[in-house]
Amino acid sequence: MYVHAGTMYPLRDAFDVVLMVVDAAFTSIGLNYFTAVVPRVEEFGKKFVENGRIKSLKELAEADINELREVWRNKRSWSIARYIASYLSTLSEDDKTALRAWAGNAKLENWREDPVGRIKGVGLVTFQYLRMMGGVDTDA
Repeated sequence: MYVHAGTMYPLRDAFDVVLMVVDAAFTSIGLNYFTAVVPRVEEFGKKFVENGRIKSLKELAEADINELREVWRNKRSWSIARYIASYLSTLSEDDKTALRAWAGNAKLENWREDPVGRIKGVGLVTFQYLRMMGGVDTDA
């Protein structure tokens, strides 16, 4: 399941994973989720995902940051999104499988040594948020 704007969605296809990574990257800078993050993730979805311009994590990792900044100006957020997408895309050609595999193997105890946890700007909250989106119960 994926939670966006307070609504739970099933992991249906790779497009959801692209939006999850963008959501986590935008959320990482601490702005209000409902007034800042949600509208921009939705705009990104319309401008890049729904029309097929970015269909996978690999395409997100390779996207032109200047084009992406038309939706969200913060370079750090896009760097985080692109680095996460780049790493996850090495785990599987299927984005959903990649996110689930990473989330299932990533451990809270050594999150700073994890390839995602080492990305500049990814803190513990973003790390755990991504794990939850990958299907891991982070309460345990």
